[in-house]
Amino acid sequence: MIVLACEGKTERELIKRLLEEGKMSFSREEVFDYGPIHSRQLKEYRSMLQSIDFQEHICIKRIGDTLNDELMLPFFQQRIALGLVEVERYCTKPEIEILAIIAKGWIKEFGKHRLGPKSFLRQFHPEFDFMDFIQNEPISTLVDSIFEYKRIKKHTNGLCYLADLIVR
Repeated sequence: MIVLACEGKTERELIKRLLEEGKMSFSREEVFDYGPIHSRQLKEYRSMLQSIDFQEHICIKRIGDTLNDELMLPFFQQRIALGLVEVERYCTKPEIEILAIIAKGWIKEFGKHRLGPKSFLRQFHPEFDFMDFIQNEPISTLVDSIFEYKRIKKHTNGLCYLADLIVR
């Protein structure tokens, strides 16, 4: 069982679209609740998660830009002790909006300013709607920007990339 725990609503919408378009490295049927959930610590899904068959392996894939907090899973202590729960972290640092900056060809312009991606878009492209971008951009453009992000950004501390979850 795969749990897709997305830090923000935009991450959830992006993962939902990738899953719907068949671009994830796993199927929708393998995913808890058949799609990504918006949750940082999974507390609000405790009862649902506890209903998963005790012997079933659970892989929690956390997706977000600030994943330095430890995932608290006191309700899974027995499963963790038996090695039945695994947690993977997929990072979108500095912010998920970097994907739009890459896709739109604004990366050089972005590099000239000391702003985060969200602030850059607000200041220099105020008409840009990131949620519209996620929902309406061709899926190939989204996938290409995710792979380009992996090429240009280096993570540390065991963080994975969104590109590690998807297929071209």
